[in-house]
Amino acid sequence: MVMSVWVVLPIMLLATGGAFGMDSIRLIATARDGGSTWKYLESDRRMTSWMGVSFNDKKWKSGSAGFGNRNNGGLTKTPWSGGRKDLYLRKEFKCDFKVKDIEKVELRYAIDDSVEIWLNGKPIFSMEFNGHYEYNTADVTEEFRRLVRESGRSNIVAVKAHDNGGECYVDVGLVVTVEVLDDKGKKDVSKGRESAMDKEIDKSQSITKSQKDKTS
Repeated sequence: MVMSVWVVLPIMLLATGGAFGMDSIRLIATARDGGSTWKYLESDRRMTSWMGVSFNDKKWKSGSAGFGNRNNGGLTKTPWSGGRKDLYLRKEFKCDFKVKDIEKVELRYAIDDSVEIWLNGKPIFSMEFNGHYEYNTADVTEEFRRLVRESGRSNIVAVKAHDNGGECYVDVGLVVTVEVLDDKGKKDVSKGRESAMDKEIDKSQSITKSQKDKTS
């Protein structure tokens, strides 16, 4: 009976579309998830044409998220004075997965006070006068699918943070959920990790082989 269950399982998976399951890929980690390094510039001048892939940010400083002028539970890693000075951030990432495999894209953020966010020069999210340090999420699946450059090409997330005075803080992350396919024996597409369902199937195959050996 155990053998028949494990034999039927792969057939059921194929019948439902050939997917092993879903895997979450952290493209940009927030400070709560270990943090990411950004290129940044603090300025009181209005910046233009700085959000796209082709902009040269080599003269900008590098710093770890989060950015702010208060400790915020130890999550503030890079000073941002706030006040009259806006904070401009740029972060590069690459996609080793296909747009067609994307199920959901989640923007994770904490901001005091306002923020504008772009992907490859196009706006995907904004919030004004938030004034809180709590982390929130926003679904940017459609915007990401439309704007992302796949096949290992460079992408840029650009952030402009504004402070109205007093305490300030900004941190931004990006998590993509993709479908893991089995049509060519492909495992999890993110950094060589295997999905939980992959591991269960591998385990089942090992059990089946062991049982066959005992009965032969």
